[in-house]
Amino acid sequence: MNSGGRARIEGSLAVVNAGPSPITVRSVRAESPTVLIQNLGLTRLIRPGGTGWIGVVVLFQCGEAVGTEPLSMRFSVQTADGQVREARYPAALVGSVWLDRLSGMCEPR
Repeated sequence: MNSGGRARIEGSLAVVNAGPSPITVRSVRAESPTVLIQNLGLTRLIRPGGTGWIGVVVLFQCGEAVGTEPLSMRFSVQTADGQVREARYPAALVGSVWLDRLSGMCEPR
């Protein structure tokens, strides 16, 4: 845990390209009053039907309850024709390995 009562971890998020053309994931972000997830700044090219691993940082406000609703993950992607689009996908934190680890970091030692 760092100052300000926040726990921080870095991890990887699997992103699947279900489309017919390659995409470049430019950014990933989700936030709530207690959680922030964002990419570490590197873009990732993902072939059609492929999976790419995106490095992310997760910040959690210790002592606060996490909502039961999934977070809306926002992905900025660039398609093969150069168009930049936003895609959204719900991500559940309750019951996740990330939340278990973050919650454990907030407990007094």
